[in-house]
Amino acid sequence: MSILDHVPLGITLRPIQIEVLKKVEARFPVTDTIVINADTGSGKSIIAKTIANWLETKGLTTAILTPRLDLMDQYLESFTDLPSIRGLEHYHCNKLDTSCANKRLQKRRCKDCPYSKANKEASESKQAVYNPFLYSVLKKGNRAGGRITNKHYKDVLIIDEAHTLYSSLTDEHTARIWHHEFRYPKNLRTHGDAALWMLNTSKRILGKISQLSEEEQTTYENTILARRMERWDRVAKAINRDENSFFIETTKELYAGRERPCLKISPKTLKSEPSRIWLPSNKCKILMSGTISEIDLKHLGIKATPKDFIVPDAVIPAANRPIIAKDLINMGAKYQTKNAPKLVERLLRLAEQHQGKGLVHVTYGLMSKIKPLLKGNKRFLFHTREDRVGALEKFKNSKDLILVGAGMSEGLDLAGPEYEWQVVAKVIYPSLNDNVVKDWYRNDTDRLNWEIAKWLIQACGRNCRDKDDYGVTYILDSNLGNPAKQQYGFFQKANHLLPDHFKERFVWT
Repeated sequence: MSILDHVPLGITLRPIQIEVLKKVEARFPVTDTIVINADTGSGKSIIAKTIANWLETKGLTTAILTPRLDLMDQYLESFTDLPSIRGLEHYHCNKLDTSCANKRLQKRRCKDCPYSKANKEASESKQAVYNPFLYSVLKKGNRAGGRITNKHYKDVLIIDEAHTLYSSLTDEHTARIWHHEFRYPKNLRTHGDAALWMLNTSKRILGKISQLSEEEQTTYENTILARRMERWDRVAKAINRDENSFFIETTKELYAGRERPCLKISPKTLKSEPSRIWLPSNKCKILMSGTISEIDLKHLGIKATPKDFIVPDAVIPAANRPIIAKDLINMGAKYQTKNAPKLVERLLRLAEQHQGKGLVHVTYGLMSKIKPLLKGNKRFLFHTREDRVGALEKFKNSKDLILVGAGMSEGLDLAGPEYEWQVVAKVIYPSLNDNVVKDWYRNDTDRLNWEIAKWLIQACGRNCRDKDDYGVTYILDSNLGNPAKQQYGFFQKANHLLPDHFKERFVWT
């Protein structure tokens, strides 16, 4: 039977979905990697579920990995037969009236535990939805005759929003050693010293945990500590293999909302590190995203040929989602205070021009500079890191609010005529305070520019979500560049990396 015979009930495929599925069917027998580089409006969740249904008839199991809970919820709303599993903190124990995470911290277990039920359903199902981290933890199993016996292991992985995979896997290969917790020696400056200390410490702590009773070993806090020590062990061994692939620095990062000193060891690339998600025994990994390229695959250590890329035409016409670069203002960090009044003036003009709801993409730093200048204007809505979700709900339920938002370039689906405009007030560059980014800047400018491009493409895709929708995006930051005026910037540097469907949307003035 054809893959097209396994479409979920009640769904009629669009031409673009038929095209993608036929190409998946043709490539699956001859490759272990397929990349579906499909733009907004392609209906990737339907493509994923159809593939999983088709694979099940072949006796193969499938894990659909989503980086965000809201995306997981979209799958579960559309396909109610799909089991899923998420972190303990997302399950509520009715008997103890607390989360399952708190219950485990109290070293208590219940019959009919909702987390245990979800875990069992996901492990026994031929198809299930996971987030990447949890899947990497749960799939561990004993090998019997060269075969993995843990039922959470699935034959095929379908990874949605795969452009986020590198950052999540990097975090899995990064060790943060908090001084207030472990009192690491302050003279750990070389890779070798750090690796030796981590190996000895992890061995000692894992040894202590192994001496506990089975019940004590499986408490929530001891499980988390054991995972952390396993990560230290893994990072230390990777350093010993190739210390030049890692950065080591003493820095300060947020811990429970407060900056704390830590020793941070992070990878420059993952291409030489074994994946925490897929294994050699996986039949295939299918990566889906509108913003994924050969650069991402290279640093994930994935080998793929041009034939493994499926790149259908964009569904939404460029005329329905124009990007207007006009009256650009320098929003570089050094110029933000000086130019904030100009930005506010431009935002007020756009607010007068558009009566419906609008979204303004900013950083928290830029937000703090323009908020006082818009004080008293009731249309503009601001948020903090703590009340972001509440502000977003207030914005969605309003008639004409303008949300000035940080960190909203992904996971926000503003479909329909009520969301006809948005603004990119600043093109966001990765911070040069990060040693990894500094290394990109010196040695791999394509990689740096692609990271910026991914952010920009995602931000410009928040409104106008299907072919019958309309949404305009205004970019106001002169760091974008303006080829029409021969004022070259990011757009020129990254031109060879940007998808054609994205470049076609620009209206230069």
